[in-house]
Amino acid sequence: MMTLKIIFLLTVLSTACMATNLILNPGFESGTTSWTASIFALDTSVVHSGTNAMRTGCVGTGCVSTLGAGAYVSQTLATLAGQNYDLSFWVSENDVAPSEVTVFWNGTMVADMLNPANNTSPSFVQISLTNLLATSSSTVFEVHGRQDPGRMYFDDFFADATPTPEPATLAIAGLGLAASGSLRRRGRSRRGR
Repeated sequence: MMTLKIIFLLTVLSTACMATNLILNPGFESGTTSWTASIFALDTSVVHSGTNAMRTGCVGTGCVSTLGAGAYVSQTLATLAGQNYDLSFWVSENDVAPSEVTVFWNGTMVADMLNPANNTSPSFVQISLTNLLATSSSTVFEVHGRQDPGRMYFDDFFADATPTPEPATLAIAGLGLAASGSLRRRGRSRRGR
């Protein structure tokens, strides 16, 4: 009986914690629909999943240093002001250094990574950023890339609200723990008789 209660509790908790991707067309399977791109092109030869990715062969620091310029893909997300968000994506490179990825969130550069995935092609490396604050109901993110001697590939973007336990989830967990403790106490008191 107690095992069934624990399984039920875990099912409820895992369902309550499932994330929803805010990014539309995250793997470019519908081409560049929902995306803005500059000095990027669709690619089918090196992908993390599905059949498409985006690639750039932009050369130099001008590719990654300025919001709205250089080589980038961007999208506007529906966000909630004051909420933190997590962003992740996959990167692959078909050559050696120098290379660079920068990420702009809400108009500010939040990451600058040198040589994030040199010579990994066709494998990919995941890049994750957490606790990015939204200040309005829409937030623009831009991911820039440069791979001076070769190409850099981007795929499978994911963004969602930073997980925080909801009061209802905490209440359910508390009830489950209380019930579990109560059953243990009853079992001990019956054995002690």
